[in-house]
Amino acid sequence: MPSSSSQHSRLGELPSVLASLAFLADLSHYQSVKPYYFGGSLPPDREHERSNLVYTDVSVPIHNLRYAETQPTLEKNGFETIYHPSQIVFEAGSEKSSVLKYIIETTNFLKSRLAIELCMCYSYRVGVSF
Repeated sequence: MPSSSSQHSRLGELPSVLASLAFLADLSHYQSVKPYYFGGSLPPDREHERSNLVYTDVSVPIHNLRYAETQPTLEKNGFETIYHPSQIVFEAGSEKSSVLKYIIETTNFLKSRLAIELCMCYSYRVGVSF
């Protein structure tokens, strides 16, 4: 953690980059029809019914929270950062099984951390650390 003399108290003072994120579009259609995505198998002739989600790209600043004077909390900010080193070792040739093990490990960690019964992995990306 940086020294307190280099920490910032306001979000606008934190180092940031501008990023483009996909958000669910604000469509009037969603006032009468709930947005949905069906992740199960569908017959080919019903594939067009898989989702009614429409996304829009929005440019937003991403701030480096490492330098924040106080860290966000789930209760106050709706999100928080959590450090959780994985016990899963990713090996060449076993990426698929390693990812599945990692998803199970992470969802079990979150179920315990948040005292919840159900946690689902909606999406994931595998990165490489150097």
